[in-house]
Amino acid sequence: MIDSPSISQVAFSVLNLDRTRAWYHDMLGFLPSGRTDNFGNIIGSWVQGLPDVDVRTKWMVDRQEFMQLEMFEIASPVPKPRPKDRRANDTGYMMVGVHVSDFDSRLTLLKNAGVLPLTAPVGAPGSRRVCIQDPEGNLIELME
Repeated sequence: MIDSPSISQVAFSVLNLDRTRAWYHDMLGFLPSGRTDNFGNIIGSWVQGLPDVDVRTKWMVDRQEFMQLEMFEIASPVPKPRPKDRRANDTGYMMVGVHVSDFDSRLTLLKNAGVLPLTAPVGAPGSRRVCIQDPEGNLIELME
C-alpha cells in the first residue's frame, strides 16, 4: 500500500512579516511555532538560494499534524513589489485553502476586522467556500 501524499508546509514571501503573521493568528487561528529573529541569519543564503540574502523567517502551525506555514521577509536583495492588478493565473502561487470549523463565526470575525469576502459564499450548507485576501494580497479560500 502506498501512503497518500500530504502537504507539510506552505511558504510565503511577505513584505511585512510581523503584520502578516499577526493576521494569520488573529484572523485564522494559526499559532506561532518558531522564528529567526534577525536579518542576516546564517541559513538565509542556503535556504533561499540567493547570494548574500538578508532574511527573517517565522513559522506557524494549526491543528493538523505536521503542517506549518512559513513566512519569510527578505530585506536584501530588495524584492520587487507585486503588481496591484496581479491575477490568480499569473506566474507563482498566490492561493491556499483553509478549512474552518465554524464557517459563519469565522466570516463574522473577519467582517468585524474589515476583511470582506471577495464574493458571496458558494456551495451547499456544510460544504460552502469563499475567498478573502490576506494583507499581502494572497487569496485564502475558506472552506466549511
